Amino acid sequence: MRISILLLLLVLAGGCRSAKISTGMIDAAEPVIIYQTKGDYYLNVPVTMNDAKDKIVSYPGPSDLLFEGDPVYPVRLRGTFLLDRRGIGPNTVFTSYTYTEYIALEEPPSIQELLDHVLDRNPFESMYECGKRGHYADLVKQLNEKIEEDCKDCEKIK
Repeated sequence: MRISILLLLLVLAGGCRSAKISTGMIDAAEPVIIYQTKGDYYLNVPVTMNDAKDKIVSYPGPSDLLFEGDPVYPVRLRGTFLLDRRGIGPNTVFTSYTYTEYIALEEPPSIQELLDHVLDRNPFESMYECGKRGHYADLVKQLNEKIEEDCKDCEKIK
């Protein structure tokens, strides 16, 4: 019995990767992040890198990019702002994989494949944190109002 458990633990440990696959959707307690990018990365899959931006530390599994059968694209806001729905942060980069291509994969690409597909290691023009999702009655409408007022009551992250 002990040998079986030990073997199972070794197999499970051996299958771990250094980067983590992100799972699930953002909930009401998560921060609201709005951002602008240097290029049009709307259809491109985001991944998170370390501070030096030389290693990927978090990436989605193909099914993580779906919610109720639909791709979890960012929400277009006023101007060129986008509302994050995946966990965007200052160390996020975008890959050349589109949501459609990535969702069709049976398993995520390797870390090296993801690195090879990074489009821009500094893709953001600006990024703001605008409170928690649960604090909004009409998230998109209220964010558009904040954008009209130069991101009033939002903290500039980047």
